[in-house]
Amino acid sequence: MGMVLVVGLVFVAVGIWAAVWAGRRAFERTNAAGVQEFKSYGSAVKSTAVEGLAKTAAVLAILFGAFLMLVGAIGMGK
Repeated sequence: MGMVLVVGLVFVAVGIWAAVWAGRRAFERTNAAGVQEFKSYGSAVKSTAVEGLAKTAAVLAILFGAFLMLVGAIGMGK
């Protein structure tokens, strides 16, 4: 059951990394007034879609990793 804990921890770590990555991309595009700047409309749509998918995947990875860690911890108690 130790492997389940490790895999769960990896999922949580990857999820946190993806959430930070998406947030950092948005922060890097923000100007002094707090408005995001894009080179074109297409890049705005692409960036929004990619970051939205990354944030959704991050939440799912964190939840799945937490579930695996919970299952692993319960399994080690037996």
